[in-house]
Amino acid sequence: MKVIKLLTMGLLSLFLLLSGCQKEQAGSEKSLSLCFMDDPGSLDPRFGYEIPANHTIRMLFEGLMRYTPDGELTPAQARFYTVSEDEKT
Repeated sequence: MKVIKLLTMGLLSLFLLLSGCQKEQAGSEKSLSLCFMDDPGSLDPRFGYEIPANHTIRMLFEGLMRYTPDGELTPAQARFYTVSEDEKT
């Protein structure tokens, strides 16, 4: 009886493991799947303050400016920008 249970559990585990492995079908589009611990509360940039929403919003929307890897601001959607003499605007 114990051997049958072990064999059944082993086959079930093997089936579950192999069922997740699929080859990409010819002609299928490439996609990116992301996993967050929680669903984003909102995809509206005005209301998405929690971490999953913030990450998703940053991937979906590009603002007027973006940060370079060096931490410098560069135009993203903006064509150009000017800085006032007093550097406040």
